[in-house]
Amino acid sequence: MQERKISSGTIANIRYETLEYGGEHINFMTALGPVTREHRVLVYRKLLNTNPSSTFFAILDNRAGYEDKISYDDMHFLADTLLRVGIRRMVCVAVTKEPAYQNIVNLSRAVADMKNFDMQATSTQCLKEAKTFVFSRIQLLADPAAAPLKLAKSSSCS
Repeated sequence: MQERKISSGTIANIRYETLEYGGEHINFMTALGPVTREHRVLVYRKLLNTNPSSTFFAILDNRAGYEDKISYDDMHFLADTLLRVGIRRMVCVAVTKEPAYQNIVNLSRAVADMKNFDMQATSTQCLKEAKTFVFSRIQLLADPAAAPLKLAKSSSCS
């Protein structure tokens, strides 16, 4: 499968680039400053307008270490926003040097479970691992018999 660039731009403190791969859109977002609910909503509105399916794929690259403000209420609000526009599954990876971010990921998965929303989320310090994880989920949708990839902490990162 080949990647094809769909769109790119900057909204608030987030630069985004959307690629088409296997009929799905992968949304790469890079934090350019602190990220808040308001920033996420603006970017999600833009990206959801062209999302081709009921699955939303996203990578948030915050290796620069900007403050990422997301509360329990924000998680509910964002899940409701996605559900309202027909998104039933989210595959996402946060790329961050902050090891405690996995706690945020775990809480967001718990919120998704409460809402009957399929969230496959994780965090890593490695952009390459994040891309591999998301691309493997798209391949899994195309071939459900394929084994899903789990992130392994590796020493080679880019």
